[in-house]
Amino acid sequence: MLHRSEVVALINTLHRFSESLEAVNDFRTMWAETSARDSAKLIQEAEAVVSTHAQVCAHLDHCYFILIFNLAKTFSSCWLSTTTKQPYSGDPNTLAGFG
Repeated sequence: MLHRSEVVALINTLHRFSESLEAVNDFRTMWAETSARDSAKLIQEAEAVVSTHAQVCAHLDHCYFILIFNLAKTFSSCWLSTTTKQPYSGDPNTLAGFG
């Protein structure tokens, strides 16, 4: 036996599912109404957006790596100067845990 809240959740889920099916049908109709030239233009624009997004993500990954490396270098420098009473030499091969 389902509780009242479960029945309400089921009905809400079915309602959202039916709205999604209706939206898919609307998109199919809109796509069918576009000409071949418009379709090619839309596809090119979508590919350009995806390509730009991939380039931005690759750049951000590189920036993230540099940030993490510099933070590790800074913390290692602090740790080395605190534990050994010697200033960090700047040589990345002497980083604690990195070389």
